[in-house]
Order: sequence, then structure tokens, then C-alpha cells
Amino acid sequence: MTVVGHADHGGHADDGGRLSRTTPFSEAQLDPARLPVPAGVRVVVGDPAQRLDGFRRTHIEATHARRVVMQAEPSATPVTRCRHVAVAALGTVDPEQARTFVVRVLGRLATDDENPLRLATTLAGCLDDNCSRTRTAEELMIHPNTLTCPGQQAKQILGRGIESGTPDLRVALALLPTLRGLPHDR
Repeated sequence: MTVVGHADHGGHADDGGRLSRTTPFSEAQLDPARLPVPAGVRVVVGDPAQRLDGFRRTHIEATHARRVVMQAEPSATPVTRCRHVAVAALGTVDPEQARTFVVRVLGRLATDDENPLRLATTLAGCLDDNCSRTRTAEELMIHPNTLTCPGQQAKQILGRGIESGTPDLRVALALLPTLRGLPHDR
């Protein structure tokens, strides 16, 4: 587990601390509602592993996940498991390539504007939940009746259905929160 400290006014954070233990953390132990994480502090949790090689691998995973969390500020969650941001961690090793890829795949959805970004987040949740409106609404903590079909809206913006190029679309949606300064009008 890596704890990323408070960010200073320059947008940089200290290196934080590290915690190691012999048993894995349960989902309940890492639930942000039950784990009192102070404002501005982020916790990044690597997958459990054994021995020195395992510790080293977990540390490297946490370092990459930390980068993703710092790039996703201020929308990063208080507690992040490395496995949940693995695609974004891999994809943001080269930020310029990530930006080019996301803009190419998402077109007008690749923006910092609130409404398209909200649609992209909803679409990512929908794809993750196999387009189940009930599960997506539960994940996003909204009522299912308020969830409009993100696929239709995305089709209008992207000019194609969400079933076309799904792996690229999923990767681009995973990378989007880590990119700042995307164009607002295209």
C-alpha cells in the first residue's frame, strides 16, 4: 500500500509512505466510506505478493498507479487498487501518445468539458457493466430511471456505435481521466 500525501499549491505531492503486511486487505477494509482518508490524501494499493520479488513488483505497480491517481486529480478516488487502473497506468507511460490515441478514438468526447466528460464516465461504466442500466446506475450511485442510454448519445458524438472498436474505446475511456488540457471545442 502506498499513501500519497497532500498536494502542495504547485500540484506536486510528496512521495508518501509505504505499508506492507502479511495478509491482503479486504474490499471492506479499503472501502473509502469505512476508511477515514483525510482530504487531499490518496491511498494506492498494489496486489499482494510474496518475498522480495513480490514486494518489488507491488511497489512498481503502486508507483505507476500513483502516477495515474495524481494525473486524475481532482477526480481521483481516495482509495485506488492498482488492478483497477492498470490500463491507464500502461497507457500513460507515454503521455503524448496517450493524448493522441484518446483524441483519435473519442473525438469530441475527448475534452475537459463537464457534460462530455460525464457522458464518457457513464459510457465507461456502461461498458464495464455489459450495458446493464441497473448495474451502471448502481455503480454511478444514481437512480436507474435517471440514466439515459449513453450508447445513443455516444453514437451521435462519435459517429459510430459503441460496439464498433470496443477495445480501443475502453482503453481511451480508461485514459481520459488522466489527461488534462484537452481541447474544449472541435
